[in-house]
Amino acid sequence: MGTDTQPPRRWALASQLERLRTLLLTAEECWVEELLSLVGVRSLTRLLAQPDEQTQVAALSCLQALVGTRTGLEAVGSNERVVEQIVTMLFVSPHYLRLKCLQLLNVLCWSSSFPSGCRNVIDAMARVAPHARFEGEQPIEAEKPPPFQVALSCCVVFCSVVFCCVVFCCVVLCCVCVYVCMLCCVYVCVCCVIYMCVCVHVCVQLQ
Repeated sequence: MGTDTQPPRRWALASQLERLRTLLLTAEECWVEELLSLVGVRSLTRLLAQPDEQTQVAALSCLQALVGTRTGLEAVGSNERVVEQIVTMLFVSPHYLRLKCLQLLNVLCWSSSFPSGCRNVIDAMARVAPHARFEGEQPIEAEKPPPFQVALSCCVVFCSVVFCCVVFCCVVLCCVCVYVCMLCCVYVCVCCVIYMCVCVHVCVQLQ
């Protein structure tokens, strides 16, 4: 029988991971502790770096089943390298893998049996996010306005400044005119009062 009828190695690995996930869903804490003491949680997270997406999905499913136990939750959530690897997949994985990573991080953040999980996830994001970019993301460049729009904007600004200057000069001129008119009125009133006083004095003298 030709070798092309043999299942690919990645399919066999994904099948083994699926059986491991099934065992983790029904396993007791002592079995999980023994498993982690033998292989460690890093063995699963190394599979997340595999280029095969089927293997990555199976590894994430195993991690989801693992954090369903108290021992597995503490082992995954307290391992900085593991949490960083899961957070990194948010930026470089397809959308359906990002969703599984978010579901896994959600368990780490909101599990009441592991209070420090949320802090560990936030710290991992703070370390990964500044150096990461979503796969396929292109830097956003500011769109440059056409030259005529720049010229029009300059004209609008210049006209606005000139208008403000003209309005200010008109207001100042009106204030000066009002002030001069008031001085004139006061001068005329004073003159009238003086004239009336002189006339009264003359009339008194003539009597």
